[in-house]
Amino acid sequence: MYSLRGIVLAAACLAATQVQAQGDPPQQTPQDQPRSQQRPTGVETITVTAEKVETNIQDTALSIQALGARDLENLNITNTSEVGTFVPGVNFLPATNTNAQLALFLRGTGSADNDTVVNSPTGLYVDGIYIGTGNGSQFDLLDIDRIEVLKGPQGTLYGRNTIGGAVNVISRKPGPEWGGRGRVVVGQHGERIARGSLNVPLLGEKLFSRIALMDRERDYFFEPKAGDGHDDADEAAGRIALRWLPTEKATVDWAFDRIKIDNHNPAFELRALSGGVLGGLLPVGFANNIRTDNGPIATDADQFTKFNTWQNGLTLTWDAGENLEVKSISGWRKYLISGQNDLDRSPSSVFRSGQHAKHRTFYQELQTVGSSAGGFWDYVVGATWFEEETDSDNFSDIFRDTALAGGLSNTGRVQQDAYAWGIYTQHTLHPTDMLELTGGVRYSAERKEMFRSLCSQNPTLNTPDATCPTLVLPGQA
Repeated sequence: MYSLRGIVLAAACLAATQVQAQGDPPQQTPQDQPRSQQRPTGVETITVTAEKVETNIQDTALSIQALGARDLENLNITNTSEVGTFVPGVNFLPATNTNAQLALFLRGTGSADNDTVVNSPTGLYVDGIYIGTGNGSQFDLLDIDRIEVLKGPQGTLYGRNTIGGAVNVISRKPGPEWGGRGRVVVGQHGERIARGSLNVPLLGEKLFSRIALMDRERDYFFEPKAGDGHDDADEAAGRIALRWLPTEKATVDWAFDRIKIDNHNPAFELRALSGGVLGGLLPVGFANNIRTDNGPIATDADQFTKFNTWQNGLTLTWDAGENLEVKSISGWRKYLISGQNDLDRSPSSVFRSGQHAKHRTFYQELQTVGSSAGGFWDYVVGATWFEEETDSDNFSDIFRDTALAGGLSNTGRVQQDAYAWGIYTQHTLHPTDMLELTGGVRYSAERKEMFRSLCSQNPTLNTPDATCPTLVLPGQA
């Protein structure tokens, strides 16, 4: 990660020195277009792919809101967790006090359970690739063209786990023109953010490339009484994309994304406690640790999140004929996450927990999109395949060194193999210019095989289960 920082800053400065004519072409607005191409109402033309084909958002019969690259920049949206701030009916919140897990809610439907085997009822897609869990769903938005928020059930075209809706994150694609852009931000608490992207043609009108890098650092917000601070930022991300045009009718898009997070989580501390509430269950002197004054926060365990993800995406598009397009979308994704939290919010060893998880997924979708009868009939036919593999370890210490004879230590493991597939079709008829009739159907199937284990031991009574593993997290205090 540290080797990326110099590259990011250099790319940002290089892009910033380029003349405006070499920058990324801005999204067209009514002011940019000839008047003959503007709608009489003056409403900006926004292109979306919510129905698997490019359409004008004004002509798309869905409850949908789109944020373009210019909107994201003007609103300073740099992370998936910030999207819900500016979209009504949407609530995206960091979950379980970490910087890599996201609870997605659309129209009140969602889940804050970010177990590695729990799928969110709101679907998140990055360049058409399905992201299945809240774990790993909070990440920096790097070189994004637009974000589409589809509200309400999207079962026909998007399938499983979209009862609340779906969110499409669409990245910028490489183009034939040289260009770049960069941004450097300096803020309070030592915050330093460098972002840059560069578009480089490689082979005439046939092969183009694009690279984007981001690095973010910030000192802690909460002063510690000892050890590391709380709620700092140490994040880096990189993306490289290629576009190849082997023929006039074929397009090959490939992209690789890498994200790394190494942060200390926000910390909280109890400031008051009523006497005798928990009686003899609390450690001796626990009440003396509860302060009413302001000052450094004291905890008995380091609070941190370490998150690494890798994603490969490959999209093959073929213009099979007049008003007929065939597309294949393939995605491989892997993430590793380690974390720990002091949940009792005190310097005493009452309750802390942590986890270390590995998660791997593969997603494949085939689409056929077309129109016939002079535009009277539009159709989409497709099939999807999704598989995931999970291996997660976790631990919790409860009332360690307390009146409960040494407390209780739990170590658990979850292993899961799952797959899901589906076929779908949707058809739209246009009897008149003012009327559309849309109908669709989908068949889905899913299978999960899961193994869960839980070991409990009392360290003071010296009765550990010999089969209980000892989980030591990277960076664990």
